[in-house]
This record gives sequence, structure tokens and C-alpha cells, in this order.
Amino acid sequence: MACRLFEGSFPPCVLVILRTLSLHNFMSYADASLDLSSVSVACLAGHNGAGKSALLDAITWALWERARSSSDELVRLGEREMWIDMTFEYESRIYRVRRSRLKRASKSGKTASKGTLDFQVLAPLSEAFESGHLSADVAERAEGESEGQRPPRAVALLQSSGNPAITSHPSLAESTPGHWRSLTGSSMRDTQQVICELLRMDYDTFVNSAYLRQGRADEFTTRLPSERKHLLSEILGLSYFDRIVESCRIKSRESKLRIEELERNLLGEAQTETALRELIDELSQTRFAYATASARHKELKEKFDKLNEQMHELKGKRDAAAGWASRSTSWKLRCPRCGRKRKSSPIRSRNSTS
Repeated sequence: MACRLFEGSFPPCVLVILRTLSLHNFMSYADASLDLSSVSVACLAGHNGAGKSALLDAITWALWERARSSSDELVRLGEREMWIDMTFEYESRIYRVRRSRLKRASKSGKTASKGTLDFQVLAPLSEAFESGHLSADVAERAEGESEGQRPPRAVALLQSSGNPAITSHPSLAESTPGHWRSLTGSSMRDTQQVICELLRMDYDTFVNSAYLRQGRADEFTTRLPSERKHLLSEILGLSYFDRIVESCRIKSRESKLRIEELERNLLGEAQTETALRELIDELSQTRFAYATASARHKELKEKFDKLNEQMHELKGKRDAAAGWASRSTSWKLRCPRCGRKRKSSPIRSRNSTS
């Protein structure tokens, strides 16, 4: 069994390197641990039924919950709970998958089962310190120890006979500095989606490319043409380009919407500029009309002042004339002769004329 589980999806190349595998009540294994962190190529040898294929089923079940049988049928006989704990390296980062299954007896007598799925990534100690998971002295001490000589961990050839537990290995937390940061989603489906998106490969693609199951070497050739096309697309990484095309389409639509928005803004600015020029012209006309009206107002005010002076002058003359008339009446009353003489004078003038 190669420690490099599968390669494909070009570009970029998917390279998953198995590091550790722990099994509990999985098929024929009660408890087993496998450490391949320092092994480039490993070979599993053993008699038929020793559990070699079960290890590969444990890998596929941990990653995709898919194996030769259903999940409940994979539980060791007589047991109710099983789990797989697997760590692997991908793009220079270490990930951990832990999947479990618990069988329960319902009230109706039927067996009900429930599963859990946890997904984690090993983060650097510096990130743990920044997030507050570790104190500064603990982080520095752990980093200092990680720079020293690590004890060798060699597993060159693993042989399984019967159902013994595979040789134990040191825990990953002790051999690799860092802390586990959860990538688990809100549900098992969401977490499974995270794993598939990370690996860019699902179970069907895996068993038709990197992994040939026992007795299923013709898995790919027996598929329908459409299914073979889809699998080849996944193996060759054509879906990667499909995602790029879709991403470009989305960005193109976003850019188009942005351009339309900018054009509307520019059109609005042009309309605003036109309206501003119209307002400026209207303001100029209003200022000219105001200046004209102010000049006319000034002219009319001067005429009004002159007429007002003439009116006051005429009023003074009228008052003076009224005063003279009043004095004349007073004189007539004081001098009756003047009154008679004035009355007869018109008769004499008419007689003389005749």
C-alpha cells in the first residue's frame, strides 16, 4: 500500500499522504493503530481474511463513509460503537478526520444508529498563541522542543495475521507541534462537503482511479459513457477548469452589473451637470433681471421723490390760497361797501357795453 493515497485533479495536483490510522471495533479489528508518518512506501502482507482490505475500507469510510458494506454492517460483531481516527498530509498541512458510529436499540425493537464526523487541521503554535489557546512560555518551549532531534519512527513492513492490533505509535500531538483547529461544519453533510472540496475528489472518483477494489478492477469500464466522462473529468481535473469558467462567469456578471451601475452614475452625473448649467444660466438671467429691476426701482423712486416734493409744494400753495380766501371773506364782512360795489360793477359793465 502506498502512503501517497492518490494523485490527480490537475491542476492543481491532489496529493494526500496517509500518516496515521486508528481503528476501534471496525470490522475484524477491535483496536488497531497504524503509523506511516516516516514511511514512503508500505506493503501490507497477510493471509486471506487477515484484514488487509479492511484497512483500506477504514480509509474510505473515514473520508466518505463508503466501504464494501453499509456503516452498521462494518461494526465489529457483538459491539455497538466503532470509530476511525485518521490523519493525513495535504499541501504541507496535516488534517485529522474522526468518524464514529453508534448502534442503539429503539423502542420498537429495531436497531437505530447515529454517526458523528469531526474534521480538524493542525495549526501552528503561533496561531494557537494568537488565538489564546496557549501561553507564550508554553508556545516557546514547544517550539524549542520541535527544533531538537525527534525520535525516529520507522514502520517498514507491516504484517497482519489473524486479528492482532497493529503496532502502536506515538500520538500526533506529541510528535508534531501545533494545535488542532476545528473545520467541522454544522452538520455531517456540511463537514463531508468540506472534506470533498478540500480533496477535490469523491468516493466514486477515488475507487475508479487511485484505488482498485478487490474483484472490482473493471469498475471504470462497466460504467455508463456519461459516468465515465464525469469520472475522467474528475480524475483529469477538468472540473477545476469548470469551476474557473463558472467563477469567470460570475465575475463577468458582477463586472457587467458594475459597469451598468457606473454608466448609470455617469449618466446621472451628466444629467446633473446639465441641470447645473441650466441653473447657472437661470441664475445669470435672474441676476440680470434683478439688476434691471433694481435700476428701474431706483428710477421710479427718484420720480416718486420728485412728485412727492411737488405734492408738498402744491399742498403748501393750496393752504396759502385757502388762507387768502379766508382773509378775503373776513374783509368782505368787515367792509359792506366793498361788497356792494363789487356786486354793481358787473351791471355797469354790461350797460356800458350796450
